[in-house]
Amino acid sequence: MINLYKTNPHLKKVVKQAEYQTLGSMMFLYWLVKNINPKHILEFGTGFGCSAIFMALGAERGTIVTVDDYRGDTANSLGEPEKNIIACGVVDKIKLIAGNTKDTWLKHWTKEMPEIVFMDASHYAVDLQGEYSTLKNVIPKDHILVIDDVFAQDVYSFVNELSKMEKYKACSILKLHYGVAVLHTNMDKYFEKVNNAIREAYYHE
Repeated sequence: MINLYKTNPHLKKVVKQAEYQTLGSMMFLYWLVKNINPKHILEFGTGFGCSAIFMALGAERGTIVTVDDYRGDTANSLGEPEKNIIACGVVDKIKLIAGNTKDTWLKHWTKEMPEIVFMDASHYAVDLQGEYSTLKNVIPKDHILVIDDVFAQDVYSFVNELSKMEKYKACSILKLHYGVAVLHTNMDKYFEKVNNAIREAYYHE
């Protein structure tokens, strides 16, 4: 079990700021990125930058692009997550974008499409469906979707519909934080690595 607080003291302040009671869901993201080693990651819902920082700490290469419209109940502007990203020493791995999560990010994207997408911006079906309507047309054939706050009704319904799609070969609902869903498209490529990340995450819950 790794102690990221020991190697990155500011991280504890970010977790407290984001009001996470346990580290399970954040450590899942850390280990997922570490195990998959994707070139690029996309996050909907930056907040204070907590989840982007955990993913960046697990990343050996590539970048995390994270987008937020800052109309929610966490950070009010790019300035707050930017300070945290700098303090945690991962500013070279994270690109912050302010704007709607449906398609603003696409206008800024100049790289290969993301292999891992973390959806954590909205609990409303209309927003989730809007994000996915853009995403589905550009995301690679082999990819992983991680969706937070699954126990919110609209989010659960959205995940349930995704899980019925033929391209998703596995869907796991984790009792971490307010529920985390993990869907992926390739059993041979992802199954063992996703399960390893899940096991590591539960050590911290």
